[in-house]
Amino acid sequence: MFFIFLALSVLFWTMSKLSKEYTHTVEFNAEYINLTKNKTLQNTPNNTLTAVIKTTGFKLLRYNLNTPKLKVDLENVKRNKQKFYYITNNHLSEFQTQLSSEETIIRINPDTIFFDFGKLKSKKIKVTPILKIELKQGYNLLEGIIIEPQEIIITGPEKKLDSIHEIKTELLELNNISSNIKKKIALVIPENLNKVHFSETEIEIRGVVEKYTEGSKYIDFEIKNVPDGFNITTLTKKVKLTYKVSLDNFNKIQSSDFKVICDFKKTQNEGLNYLFPTLVKQSSLVSDIKIAPKTIEFLIKK
Repeated sequence: MFFIFLALSVLFWTMSKLSKEYTHTVEFNAEYINLTKNKTLQNTPNNTLTAVIKTTGFKLLRYNLNTPKLKVDLENVKRNKQKFYYITNNHLSEFQTQLSSEETIIRINPDTIFFDFGKLKSKKIKVTPILKIELKQGYNLLEGIIIEPQEIIITGPEKKLDSIHEIKTELLELNNISSNIKKKIALVIPENLNKVHFSETEIEIRGVVEKYTEGSKYIDFEIKNVPDGFNITTLTKKVKLTYKVSLDNFNKIQSSDFKVICDFKKTQNEGLNYLFPTLVKQSSLVSDIKIAPKTIEFLIKK
């Protein structure tokens, strides 16, 4: 019985204390509203506001259990020559409407909140994939790696966007590859770009991988820019082109797919006694083309 009466006494005492009014400092989370659509906050303003309020102990107990919010209306922001600012204690009546009739706001700290507004801007930037791809011996990539998208659109504060020209991906490492490639890679977005919106957060890379073999063709070459009255005779009549090609495309390659020229004017200008064969046309189905011989000796008959 003693403990029952003791518990009841403590309960009534607590209820009596909590029903009284107190003046106390309460911390609120700041929520900024009514930001103009074409503007953005380039700095991080105060996330918390400290308010001195007068209310009952019951209300204060609730604040200790859960941090409440106070909305700051950015339509009421003022501007001087240098900065935008908001004087919190000039808007106590607006804050008061967000509380119950049993609570009275006396003052708010900080008294002034400063803002750095900037215009929203959009621009395209290049995506740079970070790849480390090793193919299995005897296999090759046809037409290289395809990246989609190659560019993305970013939107955010003008100051931040001016310094951004590309975005990189996470490292994708593939070894001993003998089949087609199709992978998604996430973009690496720096933490300081948290206010920037990215149209994509990942890209896709694709590549056709085929088994290849080596092919070769003997090609006639053409001599360009021979002066009038000069008759050029070369000791070599053809050049040999060696290339890599997939097994499926091996029989599709024709000599007419290639064209080799020698520029006599270049030889004259450099005072040489040989010509340089240069490949000016090739099949899109081949890669790693080599020309032999690399130089061609000639005789001039005037």
